[in-house]
Amino acid sequence: MDRARAICADLNLAPSLWGECVLTSTYIKNWTLLRSTKGKSLFEIYCGNRPNLSHLQVLGSCAFMLKQGTNPKIYNWSFECVLIGYSPNLKAY
Repeated sequence: MDRARAICADLNLAPSLWGECVLTSTYIKNWTLLRSTKGKSLFEIYCGNRPNLSHLQVLGSCAFMLKQGTNPKIYNWSFECVLIGYSPNLKAY
């Protein structure tokens, strides 16, 4: 909960996004190394191999979301957002 609180405070997020902060902090904790597991991540203990962390990005950074549907060529196909979390089942934001 301390990590989620720190994420929420650092990014100045609305209280309604508290759940996203909890999910994001849990996701990051599962992928990062822990001192109590002798330098292994929870992912590595469960799957047996080191995780690939190349998909992790800085929280609060600028992200662009694709507008779904048909878009004429003269309009923008995406809009600017702020990265607040990761997809639990895809390597997506």
